[in-house]
Amino acid sequence: MLGGLANAVVTAALLTIGAKGVPRFGSGVILWFVVSVLAIPTLSMGPPGVYKVVIGLLGGLIWDLALTIFGRSTIGYLVSGAIMMLAIMGGVVGAAVVLGLPAADRLLPFLGVLIPLNMALGLVGTFIGLRVFDRRVVQLGYVRRMHESSQVNGPSNTEQPEP
Repeated sequence: MLGGLANAVVTAALLTIGAKGVPRFGSGVILWFVVSVLAIPTLSMGPPGVYKVVIGLLGGLIWDLALTIFGRSTIGYLVSGAIMMLAIMGGVVGAAVVLGLPAADRLLPFLGVLIPLNMALGLVGTFIGLRVFDRRVVQLGYVRRMHESSQVNGPSNTEQPEP
């Protein structure tokens, strides 16, 4: 269980770096899809199983929506990071109950502690991710160019100029 809680910090940090690197709606869904596919054969996000992809997709969508509502400021990322971890924890517990996994009965009495703890660890991971991105990643040439072109071209780079 402690490994899973430590994993929450690392996951939140890496996903925050990715979301700041590609600040577009949908990046959370894509990032969580990748994480959940990689988690299928592991104990990360619960017992092994394909159900993790659904949890990841829904968690990523909730994260994207939270970032849209709260904005991509430091506070917006922190609030969204806590909401993201709540969504993922809820998905893992919900899947355990729906799938009738034996761990579900043992997990339910501890939700009052695990949910706030997971959200707090998500905050810590999000904070670390923000610091790493702002102090290191943003200095990488391709990231700087991508962000500059995003600001020049506006929020949507898919629009083509009219002939």
